[in-house]
Amino acid sequence: MATDDTPRTVVVTGAGRGLGLAAARRIGNDGHRVVIAELDETTGRQAARELRAEGITADYHPLDVADPDSTAALAATLAGDVGRRYVASPPRAPSSP
Repeated sequence: MATDDTPRTVVVTGAGRGLGLAAARRIGNDGHRVVIAELDETTGRQAARELRAEGITADYHPLDVADPDSTAALAATLAGDVGRRYVASPPRAPSSP
């Protein structure tokens, strides 16, 4: 993470549940703002609410990592943020054939 104590904005993909949510929680507990980047709106908004209830600064933003327009929209939303941003993309279990 950062080498100083400055809070950062961290985009966590697939953060609506499971490993992604756990990563977002850990990052938020370290004092950073978390952006829940999730394809499923209901899941993403619920995850952000859950983290906020725990005192973590968290927002939801829809994201389909396979869609260039979706990733561009997220980048445009974050363009106004000041400071560096880090992207954490938790590993996913391989899909079954």
